[in-house]
Amino acid sequence: MFCSTCGGDNPADAIFCHHCGTDLRNLAIPNPCPKNWEEMEGDASTRHCESCDKDVVDVTGMSKTEAIELFEESTERVCVHGRANRDGRLLFGE
Repeated sequence: MFCSTCGGDNPADAIFCHHCGTDLRNLAIPNPCPKNWEEMEGDASTRHCESCDKDVVDVTGMSKTEAIELFEESTERVCVHGRANRDGRLLFGE
């Protein structure tokens, strides 16, 4: 699982980042991508960003548990589209 703060790779069962200590259960986006979701090609759940050549997953309808599973199952850094509060923590549809 990749840390949203430092980008460090961690074991799937890690609770805290082994590199910077971030709580991996508190999903945050410290440096959100400035690209516009509406301008990306794709469907309602996944779109492709031409700028970074990555797929972006919409987590707005996911529960926090579903989003954590998405991150845990990924073998590389995951780009997401969603809503966040003022400190960058993702908000979910729980």
